[in-house]
Amino acid sequence: MLRQWPLNGLQTAASLRAQGISSALLHHYVQRRWLDQVERGVYRRPGDAPGWQAALHAVQREMNLPVHAGGLTALELQGYGHYIGARTLFLYAPPRIRLPAWFEGAAGRSVRFTPTTFLSEAQQESLRGITAEGVSIIASTPERATLEMLYHVPVQVGFGEALEVVSGLASLNMRLMQALLEVCSSVKVKRLFLYCARESGHSWYSSLDRNGIDLGAGKRELVKGGILDKEFLLTVEAKPYTTAILF
Repeated sequence: MLRQWPLNGLQTAASLRAQGISSALLHHYVQRRWLDQVERGVYRRPGDAPGWQAALHAVQREMNLPVHAGGLTALELQGYGHYIGARTLFLYAPPRIRLPAWFEGAAGRSVRFTPTTFLSEAQQESLRGITAEGVSIIASTPERATLEMLYHVPVQVGFGEALEVVSGLASLNMRLMQALLEVCSSVKVKRLFLYCARESGHSWYSSLDRNGIDLGAGKRELVKGGILDKEFLLTVEAKPYTTAILF
């Protein structure tokens, strides 16, 4: 069992039982220090230092839960984030999915878990496999992750930070971006994305087909006491923008 254990990996009690290791044996292995119990029901090899990627891998591959890394976390993993460090871990899932009780303790990071439907019709290709710290996990593509990040503006993600991240998206898969905007059910997210893209002056902005994107009707107040953008009827932060960083 120990020889086959993934490097810096985590395994759950359920997956170990499926390998024929009883609860009594698990207790014995922990007592003999052949295994360390990280949290209730999850284990590592002594000397290993599994990170949040290993915890997410266990949730995705061992528990088969449809949870993925998205938003700022997925953008940072793919080189688009600006504030790498011990910050909030953004995870997304369909409604009624719950993270196991052990997850946050095993991940060692503050977790922002968002079960949501606003991208429930998103194309499967908007998720991809990524290897991080030697562990394979499922994460959002930059296109999907950008919309997930904007979903949290202005409470969990600062308006200025969101604009800065979108400004750094020099190239995107525009076919996928268009498709995601067309199925996205959040009017706020779609308007904010178009606003940030316009303000950033990206060359790809003009290639978006606005006729296929439902922007709803009426005004939306994103920032209290802000200014109204007349094109997208969105109340945004007055310049200069401020940036909120989550640690």
